[in-house]
Amino acid sequence: LPALLVPYPYAADDHQTANAGALADAGAARVLDSRTLGFRDVPPSEGGGGGKVGEVGGGGKANPWKVKEKGFSYRWLTWLYHFGFVMCFVGFILTGFFKIDGDITLEPGEPVSIVPDEEEKLGWLRRTEHAIPDFKLVLDEFITEYTELPQLDYPAEKVSRLAVALGWKAPSYRLKAESLFPKDWKSALRVVRDDSTVYEKTIEVNDPLRFGGYTFYQLGFEQILKIGVDKNPILLETKTNEELKLPGIEGTFKFGTLRTGTLTRLDGTVEKLKPFVMVKRTIKDGDGERTEELGKLELKGFITVKGRRVRFASAREDSVLSYRYDPGVPLLWVAGILVFSVMSLRCFGRWYMLAYRIEEVAGARNLLVWISGKGLSADPEKLRNRLGHYLAGL
Repeated sequence: LPALLVPYPYAADDHQTANAGALADAGAARVLDSRTLGFRDVPPSEGGGGGKVGEVGGGGKANPWKVKEKGFSYRWLTWLYHFGFVMCFVGFILTGFFKIDGDITLEPGEPVSIVPDEEEKLGWLRRTEHAIPDFKLVLDEFITEYTELPQLDYPAEKVSRLAVALGWKAPSYRLKAESLFPKDWKSALRVVRDDSTVYEKTIEVNDPLRFGGYTFYQLGFEQILKIGVDKNPILLETKTNEELKLPGIEGTFKFGTLRTGTLTRLDGTVEKLKPFVMVKRTIKDGDGERTEELGKLELKGFITVKGRRVRFASAREDSVLSYRYDPGVPLLWVAGILVFSVMSLRCFGRWYMLAYRIEEVAGARNLLVWISGKGLSADPEKLRNRLGHYLAGL
């Protein structure tokens, strides 16, 4: 009688495959190599012998179901994504209890320690302050990069405007002295420990410094100017874009954003800017308030206002950084990637379970096969058709 033989692939020296091959060569059987289907045996400890196919019924210890599976094991995927959720929970706890953040302002050349001002939350236990890190930050230089910002100069004549719009005439642009657009802000930082530099990096927006569990982001800057009047040696300190009252001169002055750093021209050339500010004066009288533009004031230069010289003596740029210490973030990243990957495999992958058993009823031998599939890409019907191809002709 013809037979379908499925040799055990892990028998000693693969002798079952050799024995089955001899019968197949004699035309007495067909050989189905489970390895060609990609299935692996499921031992009884993991559900083999019918533990996972109890709804099929029958069998028993004398004639148990032989169970095989293929694809990503749902059992292990389930364990993995539950483990990922546990990691997320631990990460949230670490973030909630130990996260600190704040802002610091760095002056050029002055080492600054990070002194957290938040309490650690440890349930009923509370420590009044975090431990101060054993390193300091030093700002070597604050760097600003500008590019020219031209304004489109529309022709006054309608015909010329139409020609520009249709591309028949090249548009023209005009540039003003203050037509500078900030392209980037950077801070050249050093990490100092025991008076020795242990790390250096120039940070910018979206490119922070990470050291000692802390992350430092470029948040902003402060510009401090020193202004003098005539030959008076006493200098007045002010921040840009804040009002300043100068002795002996009517009104209040406002010194605009300090333009310093490098400038990239429209033709691609880069040049060093001579520091300058634009100055305005506001005067209040009986008719209300009026503001006048006093023009451009360069570093070490002066402008004359009502016969008095307003001097631009010096300038300093401080870097404002935001910092964050969050020990839960690395764990949350790993857990998030793990959960997303495992859930994707569960949803879009495929997993099959195949159980078979041979039983004898009224002198006839019957092959019982049970196939189950999970996952969007699983196709149990295709597997049944493939198995039917092997069984054809028996």
